[in-house]
Amino acid sequence: MSTCRRLLSTIATVGLLITACGGDDSATDSAPATEPATTEAPVTEAPTTEAPAPVDQSQAYVEAGPFPVGVTTLALEAGNQVEIWYPAVDGTTGTESYDVRDFVPEAIRALLTADVPAVYEYTAGRDAAMADGTYPVVLFSHGYSGIRLQSTFLTSHLASWGMIVVSPDHWSRDLYHVLSAPVGDRQSSITELLASLDLISAQNTTAGSIFENHVDDTRVVAVGHSAGGGTVVGAALDDRVDGYVSLASGVGISSTNSTTAPLNLPNKPSFFIAGALDGVISAQESTKPSYEAVSGPSRLWIIDGVGH
Repeated sequence: MSTCRRLLSTIATVGLLITACGGDDSATDSAPATEPATTEAPVTEAPTTEAPAPVDQSQAYVEAGPFPVGVTTLALEAGNQVEIWYPAVDGTTGTESYDVRDFVPEAIRALLTADVPAVYEYTAGRDAAMADGTYPVVLFSHGYSGIRLQSTFLTSHLASWGMIVVSPDHWSRDLYHVLSAPVGDRQSSITELLASLDLISAQNTTAGSIFENHVDDTRVVAVGHSAGGGTVVGAALDDRVDGYVSLASGVGISSTNSTTAPLNLPNKPSFFIAGALDGVISAQESTKPSYEAVSGPSRLWIIDGVGH
């Protein structure tokens, strides 16, 4: 199995595990492991499936899930765009595309010729109706010089397995503002992520919303890459967030690097993932110490041959 496919399966498994056990304080600490814990299919109003046989558990969530994927764009009160992926009704089809050049200042965009590989596609139906039932929430936080769409391979995959994935642009570090004038700081990104949770929660009771009566905001997990890994640790201090997955990030006890997490670590289920070849955030000097510092049940996966 390719590393990317294993990563998709792992994060989907952890997301389903944490949200299925949201609010449960009876969990115990876990020993370090190179492979994530596995779980039976989550308890949601999604179509039920049998738990995979032990030999198949590592591949349980590799392929796309049973739901077509819908996607829509909302905005925070401050103006930040928020992309939301979700399980859509049967028969939903479509291909979404985005051009990274649309996320840079106009003066720089003019310098990028058409032959620059900047267009990405994924399968989703724009503004599709949502599947019946209620679904847990995944908050996604992008990295430094990233955009809310940077990980559509992951966010759309999670939606196909019955999760509502909410991803805001962080003005303190998104691509546009890094190339122009950043707005805010590290704390701002935490505020934006939690404001995104407020946004999707409000949509649950908004008449006519795609998400009306479909949001289970009692089950919430946060996933972040690089600088986003620090953001989700901070966001997980909020009582509404049940756990978090930190990708290519860490605490950085003696560092002021913007990709590191705050020192105050929540006592909640967590999963730290890093590449052994990461030249931006050291797996051994940052990610592993973060894993060792948390008091809640946690897992660490350092992937050989992989960078940032």
